[in-house]
Amino acid sequence: SSPLALSWRSWVRVLKRAYIMAGFHELGLLAAGMAFYVFLAITPLIAAIVMIYGLIGDPATVQAQMTMIVSIVPPEAAKLIEGQLLQIVTTSKDVTGLALILALFFAVFGGMRAASGMISALNIINEERETRSFFHLTFRAASLTIAAILISLTGLLSGGVFAWLQTQTSVLLGASTTSLFKLLTWAGAIALGTGGFALIMRYGPDRRPAKWRWLIPGALLATTLWILVS
Repeated sequence: SSPLALSWRSWVRVLKRAYIMAGFHELGLLAAGMAFYVFLAITPLIAAIVMIYGLIGDPATVQAQMTMIVSIVPPEAAKLIEGQLLQIVTTSKDVTGLALILALFFAVFGGMRAASGMISALNIINEERETRSFFHLTFRAASLTIAAILISLTGLLSGGVFAWLQTQTSVLLGASTTSLFKLLTWAGAIALGTGGFALIMRYGPDRRPAKWRWLIPGALLATTLWILVS
């Protein structure tokens, strides 16, 4: 009924089968193809995220939040994020109406190629043949792309909120709260990552949606490995 009901011998068989099927499905080649599509999609996805952020932010807000975020992310990443956000919040006011809609459309379209590649890879892994129509498949890829943008935007904003709470509560409640909010920041990041992977694995392949209780362990493992590799 759930992964928790499996015995340790069952888990051993699961791991052996996963090892064998990874070679059968040429998982390395699938991963390399996905990396290529995601690499091409990174720039338009970042653009879409910062453009959405630019609708609600201004230079003062960006600089205030980055002062807090810089303490929890690598300096190079913080500099890149700050530069992108400052650029968009200082120019987005001139890009209104149809122009902004078109810019967002092409940004999402670039990310959809990565989502389509993920769907194809998941069909191979699940040994399913794609039977959905072109429009249904396009809508599914667009939905996954928009979900990825929203998750990234939520992560960026919540990182700033947790960093602000960390600095404020350390003054009021003592240094021990700093560790607490660092732990909450990591827990929030892991939860967002796990939710993103679970959404992709549930709604990506052309099959009956798997139950969440079977998806969460794999999604959590994927997030943990992603953090360790990063």
